Amino acid sequence: MKTCYLLLLATVALGSCKKDDSAPLRTELLIAKSWRMSADVTTDVASGKTTTTDVYARLPTCKQDDFLVFNADNSLITDEGLTKCSTTLPQALTGTWSLNDDQTKLTSHAVSYSSFILLADVVELSPTTLRLRTTTSIYPDITRTEEFTYTAF
Repeated sequence: MKTCYLLLLATVALGSCKKDDSAPLRTELLIAKSWRMSADVTTDVASGKTTTTDVYARLPTCKQDDFLVFNADNSLITDEGLTKCSTTLPQALTGTWSLNDDQTKLTSHAVSYSSFILLADVVELSPTTLRLRTTTSIYPDITRTEEFTYTAF
């Protein structure tokens, strides 16, 4: 009986040390698919008053089909999608991306008309949804939070 108990205890101890490989890393989720913006909402707080704006609804249709591709080599492609706003613009632009060590912050450096760096909190990242949030002070008394939602395809 003592041997069975020790064997059971050893099995439980070894089993509890086993690494759980079922949950994909955020990097794997990012590079698995392309990502198209499906929502962009800003919330401004000034002097106790809150104003929310649906930025995505105001985007021209030619911007709503743009998408991002995160590559394993940390390169980032921003693609104009099927509908380009201008025929003189390139179809795709490249940049870079990275996640911090605990994979809670995404930094992207997109090269377009000017250099643009985005540092965002990763609010949600699943096989189908990427939600990013930025918070900035616009003026001394205005704080803007912007939440971007992307859908994988």
